[in-house]
Amino acid sequence: MDYFTYILRCEDGSFYTGFASHICRRMRQHAEKQKSCARYTRLHSVTALAALWQSGSRSAAGRLEYYIKTLTHAQKEQLTAEPEALSHLLGEKLAAADYAYVPDATLEKCLAGDFHEGD
Repeated sequence: MDYFTYILRCEDGSFYTGFASHICRRMRQHAEKQKSCARYTRLHSVTALAALWQSGSRSAAGRLEYYIKTLTHAQKEQLTAEPEALSHLLGEKLAAADYAYVPDATLEKCLAGDFHEGD
């Protein structure tokens, strides 16, 4: 099973980072402020799926989430503008990991059912 690590942009300009196995279901939870969404996204409305990476294991996705959360706001801005900068920003921490940026995923596509994890 593949896992996804994502960065959401919130209406106040902040970012929320998480990971999930079913990305569109998770996007609905955040966008609709369902009971199972993160407390942070209940308080900070989500406006966009700013970046998305796919990995082959839960542990790899969780590791990437952790390292992204250690970045400054400015570094997250850079990462969402240039997702290919992931290895540059995180360097040796990701040396043995396999992460693939998913360029065509958007919050709107997930909510409309137009993005499928297996594509």
